[in-house]
Amino acid sequence: RRIHEQDVVLLGSLPVYIKEELAIEVYAPTITRHPLISTLQQLDEVMIASLCKSAMRQQSMLADQDLFNFGQKGTHMYYIVAGEAEYYHGKNDDLVKLEMDATAHVGERESICEQVLMIRWQHHGLLAAKTPCEVACLDAAKYRDIAKRYPSCQRFCKMFASFYADDLLKRLGSSQELTDLSLDEDSMDDLLMRTRGSCSQSLSSSRLHDDKHEHVHWRMPSMPITPDRAWDVANGMLRTTSPR
Repeated sequence: RRIHEQDVVLLGSLPVYIKEELAIEVYAPTITRHPLISTLQQLDEVMIASLCKSAMRQQSMLADQDLFNFGQKGTHMYYIVAGEAEYYHGKNDDLVKLEMDATAHVGERESICEQVLMIRWQHHGLLAAKTPCEVACLDAAKYRDIAKRYPSCQRFCKMFASFYADDLLKRLGSSQELTDLSLDEDSMDDLLMRTRGSCSQSLSSSRLHDDKHEHVHWRMPSMPITPDRAWDVANGMLRTTSPR
């Protein structure tokens, strides 16, 4: 088990700004490995610093310990800092887990449960530590609250959530099962590229419109799941498909 902040008594007596700088040093290299967080860092580094200071925590796991189970409410995105975990898709118990092969292995520098950042989510499987693990946990509710403080990041997050939710609906429509695993690299890159293009186009259009109508505010374009609708889903105002 690694030493965590709460294990070092002297850290509590340090000035707040030093503890915040330490949090940034510890968490920023980890969370920015994910393409979405890396993109947000390019938009506003201060938001990423805020995530590190206010939305992160550390957790140690013993071998065979479960981090989450099927049907539980998804509240965090998880980064494996050390060790290896195994993901079992579907409804399983400990006895079944011993008899079946893992759906996927989640190792160091990998993450799982990105869905909780975009939509209201219930876990579609079980994650258990294969070896002792150290995990960095990003609180989804705090992530969204922090994003609201930074207009460029909030705009991007809302648009990305719309594309992400729409992609999940398409997968359901084509009879693909939803999992807690991250999207593959190509799919993620495509969603980020589309989000950048839509944000740039919409912002440019709104600026032209504002030249003629000074008091008209920037609006999101409509789409199958609008950005505001996806954001409402994430904030618990709407419900997505639950695992069966």
